[in-house]
Amino acid sequence: MRQVCNLGYGRNRCERFPAGSAADAVRFHASQDAGMLVRIQYVFEKDCWPGESGAFECRTGFNFPEAANPTLRRQAEAFLESYLRRRNER
Repeated sequence: MRQVCNLGYGRNRCERFPAGSAADAVRFHASQDAGMLVRIQYVFEKDCWPGESGAFECRTGFNFPEAANPTLRRQAEAFLESYLRRRNER
């Protein structure tokens, strides 16, 4: 398997991976899709084990909810954009 930064677990493999990061990866999942309302769950992983988790409830087409962690928010926004694009292609 190729070692690349953007698949998670980039610690010690990618010079751009944040040295002080509390997690190795973050995973996203659309746990509920009610048309205009999508619930996105996230889980931080460290050493292949789940850690902190949470969820965002997003109204599509409107502003994404604020998050204490701006990087997590942007990653969740990117996940939602991709999810909606795939959902609408069906």
